[in-house]
Amino acid sequence: MEFFNSWDLSEDEQNVLETYFDRFEIFVKPHSNELMAAWELYNFKQGTLSLEEFIAKLRLLVKEANYPTAHQERFLRDFLVFGLNSSRVRKECLKEGNNLTLQKAKDLAKAEESAEKQLKSMNRTEVNTVKKHEKSNKRNASKSFEKIYSSSNSHQKTCLGCGKGPQLT
Repeated sequence: MEFFNSWDLSEDEQNVLETYFDRFEIFVKPHSNELMAAWELYNFKQGTLSLEEFIAKLRLLVKEANYPTAHQERFLRDFLVFGLNSSRVRKECLKEGNNLTLQKAKDLAKAEESAEKQLKSMNRTEVNTVKKHEKSNKRNASKSFEKIYSSSNSHQKTCLGCGKGPQLT
């Protein structure tokens, strides 16, 4: 209530509800530090973030760094390329040079992310198929061994003393 009473509002401002919202937001909103946001941008890497999460975080940092609105798309493009996990996509972006747009960089990165997910899915399927074949081969091998062992021992006589196992002579 103290901060409310500390506002010096004209009569016109007191009649506009938005004035109160604006003043309250200024009071509760944490103060951003442009230098700190810029430092984070220069050091920010994609890591385990999805492409969309990475771009959303970049957008926030570009706004916090208070870069000119007219150049924000270029800053987003640059920091997107610098922070991507894929060196292959960075290489493709570098090939585009000055013709690279934010949209083109996003498209290249999205295609790479999608291909990586599909490749992982394919590899999991291959591994599961190999494991199934290995299990099947082990079962078949043990059955074959049992058949060979039992057929090789079938000519032996049962022990006359105990009635079990082969007769040793």
